[in-house]
Amino acid sequence: MINKIGKGFSFPFRFSAGRIKQTFVSTDGSQTDEEDKKVVKDAISMIINTPKGARFMTPEFGSLVNMLPFEVADDFFGNVAASVATDDISEQETRADIVRASSLLQPPYVFVTLDFRLRQNGQVDSLVFPYYTVPNEVAP
Repeated sequence: MINKIGKGFSFPFRFSAGRIKQTFVSTDGSQTDEEDKKVVKDAISMIINTPKGARFMTPEFGSLVNMLPFEVADDFFGNVAASVATDDISEQETRADIVRASSLLQPPYVFVTLDFRLRQNGQVDSLVFPYYTVPNEVAP
């Protein structure tokens, strides 16, 4: 018997043989490592890309990083974005640990890189989130 934690549709939808493919998360590791990694990456992306308070029934779900888009692109913003993303993922995604969070400044963009390790099998992977910020402008 498989102990299922949850079952549902992934987003964006994936199709197999003309049907929407369902994803399930199990406690006994019956999914392959690649499926585990994909499910966790999708969950992390969903957390980071959802503003906190956007879900009516679970207002604590999401990340505060989306509330920073009009900040000036500098090292401080990069460090704050990486720190906020790490805190939000650590609170909401129990299947992975953030190993390292860093930011790369290329004005007007800030690239936040999150390296994570799956708790179940120790696999390490990373995600990069680009943010467009207000360019530094010289006052007249």
